[in-house]
Amino acid sequence: MEELGLALDKALYALKAISVHATFPTDFIDKATSVYEKVTGSCLKQPQPTVNSNQDIVSVLTKLTREVEDLKRTHTNQPTSQPPRDSYATGPVIKPQSRSSTQPRPNPTLETRRLNNPMTRHHPARLVIQPVSPPPPDQRFSGKEIVDIINSSLKHKTKASVVAVKWNDKGNCIVIAHPAFTAEDLLPYNEEIAKSLLDRRALDGWSARPDKKWYRVLIHGVDTGKSDVDDIQDLNDFQGRPASELEDELLSQNPFMAGVHLMEPPRWIAHPDTLRQKVHSSIILTVSSQEEVDFLLSVGGAFMFGRYTTIKRYQDTKPVKQCTTCWSFDHFSARCTSSPRCRSCDWNLHHPLWSANDCPPSPKAEMLVDWTLENGLVMLNEKGTPTFFSHDGRSLSTLDLTFANHAAVTEEAVCNWRVDRDLSCDSDHFALTWSIDRASHPINNVTAQKYRWKDVDRDKRMAWKAKYTTEINERRWIFDQLALSEYPSPQTLEIAANELQNAIMAATKAHIPVRRDSKHARPWWSNDLSDCLQDIRDLRHAAATVRSITGDSDPDTIRLIKTARNRFKRKVRVAKKKWIEEELQKADPNEVWNFAKWPKGIRQYPTPAI
Repeated sequence: MEELGLALDKALYALKAISVHATFPTDFIDKATSVYEKVTGSCLKQPQPTVNSNQDIVSVLTKLTREVEDLKRTHTNQPTSQPPRDSYATGPVIKPQSRSSTQPRPNPTLETRRLNNPMTRHHPARLVIQPVSPPPPDQRFSGKEIVDIINSSLKHKTKASVVAVKWNDKGNCIVIAHPAFTAEDLLPYNEEIAKSLLDRRALDGWSARPDKKWYRVLIHGVDTGKSDVDDIQDLNDFQGRPASELEDELLSQNPFMAGVHLMEPPRWIAHPDTLRQKVHSSIILTVSSQEEVDFLLSVGGAFMFGRYTTIKRYQDTKPVKQCTTCWSFDHFSARCTSSPRCRSCDWNLHHPLWSANDCPPSPKAEMLVDWTLENGLVMLNEKGTPTFFSHDGRSLSTLDLTFANHAAVTEEAVCNWRVDRDLSCDSDHFALTWSIDRASHPINNVTAQKYRWKDVDRDKRMAWKAKYTTEINERRWIFDQLALSEYPSPQTLEIAANELQNAIMAATKAHIPVRRDSKHARPWWSNDLSDCLQDIRDLRHAAATVRSITGDSDPDTIRLIKTARNRFKRKVRVAKKKWIEEELQKADPNEVWNFAKWPKGIRQYPTPAI
């Protein structure tokens, strides 16, 4: 009742604000009168046939408002004999709504552009001509000339025409139909199009289809047929079971495949070189719709060649672009302009190809071997040569491997590869060393000094440049002779290089500070101590070798290791004592008292809290 009165008050207020000269149709006052009669239950005694002013409407609404107020007053004062009851909300039910999704929605502008651009994948105007033996790149027809040839062959058979032709990296030809037509219009005339595009050799086998999106699933554990090959020569030519045999076996042994439309024959996901090493591998099935994918996943498996295989979802990811020449990830080897490189790292894997013992390989080791075969890499390690040793000398293993491609080996980019135990630098891995070019020679530090270039400020740099310019001007005669000579002799080049080096060293000595030895360096160290430490390393390596062969440590070798370690400690004490005595003898009387701080060490006793 309160809501009705509030609504009438609002209507009355709105009508009073309207001009008195406004006119309203007859049905408007009839509706107002009908509302009055329904609310009050009585009729107006003198209804006017026509209402032409706001005053008449206002009077009706005013009277209706009074009647509503009387009804409210009567309802409020009416006595009740019922006990008080609980009141409940009678408003609309408000249900909590889930938060809007934060996933990015596809951009309609980009989607429209993709649909309007026939050069994008899965466009309705794209017809794919797929030859079994694609022609070489230099024999592939494209451009306006081939478009005119195709349109002339279609002129008397259909109104559909072609506007462009392109070839992809897989050797398939993409024929673009006119915007007024689609690939379905060109499909009945694919034979005429193929004859115009392909030569006689490529016409032996080809297929045509519209460029539609394909859906794939994986079948794991399919027998490759390697166990049926007995001859080694046949194994070298083995590439797995053919696609026709895979398709026939899949359709004959699994009745549910009758309702699945295969877009292309099944194919192996692994490289043929990898299939020669495997008894079971995975194949790819290409179907026409996502519903078929869901159906195959719900089935979960299929029988093929006497065993049950599993069906899994295919993850459609783009292949990683990695060059097998320089090992960069931004291009392939066909477009590589860098020199060949090798790849060496700690793989932390065991395999009979490089380990000393024939332990069973792990799945990751098998993946590494497959990867090397696919990329044509050669392992430079010798089987059984250890690259890792435990500090206790009880175990040896081969974990650090180096691989090089055919180009690097042919051009001798990797030479003199070896395992260097002397460069382990207290690490539990031996160093792997090789030379990049056999004709190159390392440049020694002719000055036998190092300079602190990082501590050079702007003033010192300017002073160095000025000194360098002065030194170059003093040696201008050799550089002028070098510039005037069209073919300088080796002696002239050698003199010029030496003079340039002398100018740089003169400027560096004048303004660049010499690098000081580290405070952690051992001034008492000698070559004799290095030899003793090398003896300890050799004995540890010998003990690890004996343990890997016999399975137990040699007590004599362990005793020799302890003796060598004790000898090394004694020589260290003698070297320290000798160095201290020499420093005391050379010390200045004013600096003698500084030596008293040596035996005290550094006091870092924490002060307790009070």
